[in-house]
Amino acid sequence: RFGVLTALDARKDQSYMLSLLSQEQLARLVLPLGAMTKAEVRIIAADLGLAVAEKAESQDNCFIDGDYRPFLHAHGVQDEPGPIVDGAGAVLGRHEGLANYTVGQRKGIGVAGPEPYYVVEKRPATGELVVGFAQDALIDAVVVGAMNWQAFASLGESYGAMVKLRYRSRPCACIIEPEDNQRVRIALRSPQPTTAPGQYAVLYDGDTVLGGGMIEEVVQA
Repeated sequence: RFGVLTALDARKDQSYMLSLLSQEQLARLVLPLGAMTKAEVRIIAADLGLAVAEKAESQDNCFIDGDYRPFLHAHGVQDEPGPIVDGAGAVLGRHEGLANYTVGQRKGIGVAGPEPYYVVEKRPATGELVVGFAQDALIDAVVVGAMNWQAFASLGESYGAMVKLRYRSRPCACIIEPEDNQRVRIALRSPQPTTAPGQYAVLYDGDTVLGGGMIEEVVQA
């Protein structure tokens, strides 16, 4: 019998990470704080004199203190400058190394246009940073591999659901189209801001987490 992980047990941001656990791991999961809010926990921690009661919120790469770029450099990541190009290949400027940019990024790219540019793609083979306007930074679908199903053993046919493509993104409606037990194509009901291979997609049916997996490909709108 498969257990059900829901956003009521762990709020959506937490269930995004918990979707990657196996059923055996979930069977041993204990959530001692239950449905308490973070603010309520801070009050209890303050009453107990715990220093973490006033600790700042952690976001994104919470194990890194500040900007991730110095962290990468300190750990031997050497990145070469290269061209910033548009979708047609026209050179718009120079970047400082692909590791300094993320797909979907809007600010700090270093090139100006009639409207804001977004990072659409990074091409390590050529060193190109591809940018485009908002419409160019939308996608219609993603292909997800290494699926970890939560609500059932496998998916045998197409299924309507909701999907989160980024940690803090809003869930959007989609159709899950299975290719095999571990790989699916997620067709988005409406175009969404682009994401990148290596990010995780998590699927929901209401408050129930269906499963999650790593994005392998993105399909531009």
